[in-house]
Amino acid sequence: MNKKLSIIMIGIFVFLTLAVFAQAATITSGLTSGKVVLDVDYGNLKKDDKDNTTLDLSALSLILANKGNTSETVALSLNSVTTGYTLKLSNSSLTIGNGTSQTVTLNANVPINVDSYNPEDEKLNSIGKLKVGSTEYTIQTKVKSKLELDEIKVYVDSKKEDTLDSTGDKIQDIRPGSKIELKFDVRNKFDDDYKDGDIKDIELNVKFKDNDDEDDFDEDLDEDADEFDLDAGEKDNSISIKFTVPGKADEKTYDLVVSLEGKDDNGAKHYVTWDIELDVDRKKDDVQLEKVSLTNSNFKCVRSSTLRTTLTNYGSNSHKDAALSIYSKGLNLNYNFQDITLDEDPTEDDNSYSKVIPFIVGDTQKAGTYYLEVRGYIDNNKRVAYKS
Repeated sequence: MNKKLSIIMIGIFVFLTLAVFAQAATITSGLTSGKVVLDVDYGNLKKDDKDNTTLDLSALSLILANKGNTSETVALSLNSVTTGYTLKLSNSSLTIGNGTSQTVTLNANVPINVDSYNPEDEKLNSIGKLKVGSTEYTIQTKVKSKLELDEIKVYVDSKKEDTLDSTGDKIQDIRPGSKIELKFDVRNKFDDDYKDGDIKDIELNVKFKDNDDEDDFDEDLDEDADEFDLDAGEKDNSISIKFTVPGKADEKTYDLVVSLEGKDDNGAKHYVTWDIELDVDRKKDDVQLEKVSLTNSNFKCVRSSTLRTTLTNYGSNSHKDAALSIYSKGLNLNYNFQDITLDEDPTEDDNSYSKVIPFIVGDTQKAGTYYLEVRGYIDNNKRVAYKS
């Protein structure tokens, strides 16, 4: 064998040796996206834990597998552990036969004032490093929120239409002009005996994922939502927001984000985030009485009033033969307006038709309750809207 060939073979041998060595034991089970993630649930805090500032977690099992051709001894160590956390491994080294695996457990003691996982920023707390041989894994904690949103009840024009859960349901077949009310069932999941489990100053936020969609509605959906508190173990189903789908809303699906945020007595923040969809549908021939109001409806000292009414086209087609009637037999009112043009485009001025009608109730009018009927029509005589 010549010298050049010997050098080549030695090089091949060294390469193969390094290749086998590179197949060191690695963690094959127990990781989350390549990291060691410890689940933290403050719901395990009980009445007897009232003076504790930390919580012992259940041990996390990690499986190390040796896929190499020889037995291997692997050193394990914990590094850069964040102050306030205590981490402990069941083994500082393991000898793993080729083609076999072994389990190592990681125990942790963690503070109880760390914020819960926030789905909106998706960040976890990094608290140290686990070194296995020459490979280093980041150790993180994922704190479970003790705020829970059980469900959202959906009311459309005062009628219950649906109940949403956390799977990302859609509020379907909503018309422009519809009055929407969302009622939230919110729960504090701390043990009701745990004295530091009250969650205070809970904020409800409902917003659009797309800022352009917010412009369509011209308002903050959650502007009427007040902050509220929940004692440990308490549930509240009275939290609600109301909004009206504007006439200019596009026929499409609007993506909404519902979020809750509050702070417990230990200083930890708790977050909840849901994604829901609002499906706006412009139906054909959808003409509505958008506004019907009286400046005065109780005729005692003041015997005059003004009726204001607006007929609006929320539908997908225009009308050139809409009509509006205002009638009260008892008050001797009878108005009819025909051949009204209602454009389908909500940005056009003739998308709606308004009338202001002043009237006076005579001194001889008998006391009683009188009904005033307002009707909207298309095709001049097909009634599509009515208010009394």
